[in-house]
Amino acid sequence: MVLRYRITLDDLIALQRESLANSKMHTKRKKSGTTIFPLFVFLFPLVMLGRFPLMIEALLAFAIACSVSLSFSPFYDWFTMFHVKRLYKKAKPVHLGDYEVVITDSGIERTTDNFHDRYSWDEFERVGEDEHHFFLYVSELFAVILKKEPSNLSVAEREEYQRYIREKVNWMNQGGTSQL
Repeated sequence: MVLRYRITLDDLIALQRESLANSKMHTKRKKSGTTIFPLFVFLFPLVMLGRFPLMIEALLAFAIACSVSLSFSPFYDWFTMFHVKRLYKKAKPVHLGDYEVVITDSGIERTTDNFHDRYSWDEFERVGEDEHHFFLYVSELFAVILKKEPSNLSVAEREEYQRYIREKVNWMNQGGTSQL
């Protein structure tokens, strides 16, 4: 099956959103940020007093630390996406442009004006998905973006393609080997 589609900045941003929500690295950073940073926010003002805090001062520091803890994860997501968008707009990534992707029982082969690569199905570590994309992760933060509705496929072919990818995803999730 041959797919043709164009990867835009919006597609790369969709990949980053999926990665933020589901990657181990970002999950660990959010967990540590929601515990370590609020603890620092709680202790710093109390230490700066230079004396034992009054009950109201300790409660105020605790309330501020709790609000920081609750707002850390959304702030982390916002800040990371802001930074990524800024980088992408400045750098003009080589991953933008027209793609031709050949999907076979053995794997995926991608071709653009800038590169050509191949991946067997067992090279993918995990799979993400949103409304418009499949994200096949080769590593924790590098993924192959497959659009769900390539421009060259008819409606029936799109349905067959999406069914095939979902079968492969289920196979990968069950610990499939390259003998499929």
